[in-house]
Amino acid sequence: MGKLGLRLALFFCAAFLANISDRAFAAKVRHSVLGTGSERTCEAVVSPDATHGGEPITLTFSTRGAKRFDHVAVSLGEAGRYEDATLLFENERVAFPAATFGVMEKADKRPADLLATGLARAGTDRKAFYVTARLAGADDVVSSRFDGFDLKDALARFAANCVFDVEAYYESERRRSGEAALVVSDSELQLIRWVLRRKFAAQLERPAWAPALSEAERGFLKRYQAEKGLAPSAYLDRFLVGALTLEGKDLKEPAKPAPEPEPAPEPEAPRSTTFMFELCNKSRHVIALAITARPPGEENFREDGWYIVKKGECTNLGPYEQGWFYFYGEKKDSGGRISWSGKGPDARNICVVYPGPFGREYKARKCKSNALKKFTGVFVNDVLLSWSMTN
Repeated sequence: MGKLGLRLALFFCAAFLANISDRAFAAKVRHSVLGTGSERTCEAVVSPDATHGGEPITLTFSTRGAKRFDHVAVSLGEAGRYEDATLLFENERVAFPAATFGVMEKADKRPADLLATGLARAGTDRKAFYVTARLAGADDVVSSRFDGFDLKDALARFAANCVFDVEAYYESERRRSGEAALVVSDSELQLIRWVLRRKFAAQLERPAWAPALSEAERGFLKRYQAEKGLAPSAYLDRFLVGALTLEGKDLKEPAKPAPEPEPAPEPEAPRSTTFMFELCNKSRHVIALAITARPPGEENFREDGWYIVKKGECTNLGPYEQGWFYFYGEKKDSGGRISWSGKGPDARNICVVYPGPFGREYKARKCKSNALKKFTGVFVNDVLLSWSMTN
C-alpha cells in the first residue's frame, strides 16, 4: 500500500471511530417530552459509562415550561436519593451543582452560573468526569464516570422539542447571521418595535426611531415567541417579520386630548449638586472597587475601598459631589493582575491599600509600586453616573 493509500485508510478509520463515539454518546442520553401547552417540559437523562459501589448515578437536565422558558434544572438521580454529591473534573473536586438556572423568573442561579460549573466545562469539552455521592440515610458511597457528555447538544434538543431559550446559555450564530441576511425595511422594523413595546411594555405611542432592536426589545421578542409556542430567540426571521407586521398593520396612536391651560409656573427647585454612582458587573469575576471622590458638602477628596460587586449585580454607591470622580476596579484578591484601569488624559495615578478596607483623605503620598493604580476619571454634572465593567 502506498503512502496515499495508507493516509486514506487512516482517515476513514478515524472517521469511523468518531461516528461510533457519537452514536455511543447519543445512546447514553434519553430525551423525553412531558406535559402539554404552557406546562410542556423536556428532560434529558444521562447514564454513566461506569459505576462503582452501587446502582448507577444518573444526571437529569429538565426545562421548566413556557412560563419559565430560559430555566433549566440540574438534578442527580431520583429526588432525595443522594446526599453530599461532588463532581471531579480535571483533578478539581467541587459540590455538584444541583440547582435551577434562569433569569425570567426566580431561579437559584443565572445561566452564566451554569456555564461556569465544572459540569458545564466537562460537557463543553466532552471530557470524562466523575460524580460521587452518599446514599441518603446510609454510609454507602457510589461513584459514576461519564465520558463525552455534550451539554450544548442536550440544550439544543430542548429547543427543538420544547419552548426553551437555548440562547440564554449559548449564542446562536445561525439565528444571528440569519437576521443579518434578512431584508427588513425601516418601516417594518419600526412597526415591529411598536408591536413588541405595545404588547409587553404597554407603550401606546409610536416609539422614537432606532436603527435596530434594543436589548429590551429582543427580550420582548423572546416572550412573543414563547407565547406562540415557539423556541425563543433574540433574532428575527422571515416568519417573525411577517407575523409581527401583520399584527401591527392596524396600530394607531391614541388621540391626543385637548391641551389644558398651562398652570402658573412653580418656582424651580434648587439644582442637586450630588450624584449616585451605579456600577454593573457584567464580567466573569467578583470586582473589588476603589473610589476617590468628594463627599457631599466637602471640598477635599477622599479615597475609599474596597467595595465588592458580585457577578451579574449592579451596586449603587454615594452620594458624591458632582465634578471630577475617580474609580478603579480589579478582580477580588487578584492584587491587580486582572483590572479595569483608567485610560486617556483624564486618568490619574492614585494609591490603594492591600488588603483593605481603607478610607482616608486624598493627598500626595509615597506609594509602593504594586499599590499605585491608574484610576478612571469622569467629570459628572448629572444626578446619576452608571458604568459597566465587562470581560
